[in-house]
Amino acid sequence: MKRNRILVILITLLITTGAHAQLQEILQQILGNDTTHTVEAPQIDSTQLKQIQKELEEARLNEANMRLEMEQLRLQTFSADSLKQAEQKLRIDSLRRITKGVPVVVEGNTLFHLYTNRGGYSAQARAEMDAAIITELGERFNLHPDSVYLENTDIVTDIMYGDKVIVSFTDKDGLWENCTREQLAEHVRTIIVDKLKEMHKEHSFTQLCKRILYFILVLLGQYLLYRLTLWLYRKSKVRIQRLKDTKLKPISIQNYEILDTQKQVNLLIFAANIIRYILVLLQLLITVPLLFSIFPQTKNLAYTIFYYIWDPVKEILKGIVNYIPNLFTILVIYFAIKYVIKGLRYLATEVDSGRLKINGFYTD
Repeated sequence: MKRNRILVILITLLITTGAHAQLQEILQQILGNDTTHTVEAPQIDSTQLKQIQKELEEARLNEANMRLEMEQLRLQTFSADSLKQAEQKLRIDSLRRITKGVPVVVEGNTLFHLYTNRGGYSAQARAEMDAAIITELGERFNLHPDSVYLENTDIVTDIMYGDKVIVSFTDKDGLWENCTREQLAEHVRTIIVDKLKEMHKEHSFTQLCKRILYFILVLLGQYLLYRLTLWLYRKSKVRIQRLKDTKLKPISIQNYEILDTQKQVNLLIFAANIIRYILVLLQLLITVPLLFSIFPQTKNLAYTIFYYIWDPVKEILKGIVNYIPNLFTILVIYFAIKYVIKGLRYLATEVDSGRLKINGFYTD
């Protein structure tokens, strides 16, 4: 029984290795080391050995043919991929002149462009998502920009931070930039790292403390300006009331008193109060956008408020400038009519005095 098992093992070894000399060597070693049995090794006749060698040669031939077929298939696949890639490159080269990429914009700066769709997302959606991820990373206090790294797979190259994918590039993305996706990813990684470093400086804890300090200073300045405006109003109110008994005189027309001194004082105090409110409003219009511009999160809102204020003022100033030619026209007409009337009055005076005689005009 034991000899039969040894025989099966040796035949299997012969099939797998194909070494007849090794078979005999192993057989002798096994049987030589077996000191408990004195039986002789089984004899294999030449017919069986030839049959085994023939099967081994057929197996080797089949293996060689299979490897050859696999290599041919790989070459065909590579050739097809190369042809497809060349066709894509030609098509992309023709489209690049008329196609504008979608910019990935972070804090008003364009970092790179995307041209292709991926994973059911359009280039526009990819750009928005990538910009949102970069912005979110840049606003972290514990950010380490140099920890951004690349991760390659068979079909995609990812720019990673920790376990978070920032941007993914495919071979088609590389074709649009005339490079491989690995080269494109490395170039974009450098850009993202530089932007993250810039954002980290802007959103660091130290910068936050500085912005809070600026915010407090602006509030304090606004409070002091308001107190100064109120103090000036009170001082001017007292001075106006003193004018009642000094410089103010009643305003009369043909013995009819239109404004007495008290009414003039009330009118001047009302005007001073209006000026006070205008000054406070101007201070707020300047202070509120300034407060919002201190923090990056509200900077866009500050610009919006500023434009809401500046646009009406700009339109008023533009209207005044556009009206200047008409103002000159009015002034010319005014002075022309004024001197014409003076001339006519002079002629009428001369006719009335009898020094000038004109037919049809009489002194009376």
